[in-house]
Amino acid sequence: MSATEPAAPGPDAVTVEFALTEREFVEANLRVSRERIRRATMLYGALAVGWALGVASGALPLKLVAWMLPLVYGINAVSTCVGARYRLRRAFRSQGEKQAVSRVTLSPDGYRDETGGTEVFIRWPVFSHYEETPTAFLLYQGPLSARVVPKSALTDARQREVPELLRRWIGRSGPTGHPGFPIASPSSPA
Repeated sequence: MSATEPAAPGPDAVTVEFALTEREFVEANLRVSRERIRRATMLYGALAVGWALGVASGALPLKLVAWMLPLVYGINAVSTCVGARYRLRRAFRSQGEKQAVSRVTLSPDGYRDETGGTEVFIRWPVFSHYEETPTAFLLYQGPLSARVVPKSALTDARQREVPELLRRWIGRSGPTGHPGFPIASPSSPA
């Protein structure tokens, strides 16, 4: 065994095999992208408020705003809610590797995913935090990237055990508020 290769899974390891369903894929990715969706909603809301202020101040004709406000909110509703689900379903259906059977091992050394002839190993310090949802465990590598372990692949006993293991190995069940790696402030000249 080399220095970069993890040891074989021990008694603390949890190994599961699963193929994500379309629903699990869509729900997990919507959860991961909720901050982006929130930002888009805020942007469209700000645009709508801007138009309303333009009308109130008399700078914009009322007829123009009467058509623009519904359009802005319509674009927001379609693009962030329905559009996101539609795009995720299309991505799932068009990418066969998303439907392949995965063998995931959670061990003291890290996260190992063997899918379709490829193997990925990620040590625990790479994960920023984890989140338990009603249908899955999401292991975040940043604000918009997460590995999914569906609860449907785990027995009831394992579903109770995994959060404790993740607390021990990742340590954070929520984002830290620091999205990037730590950067030291420059030292002032003497």
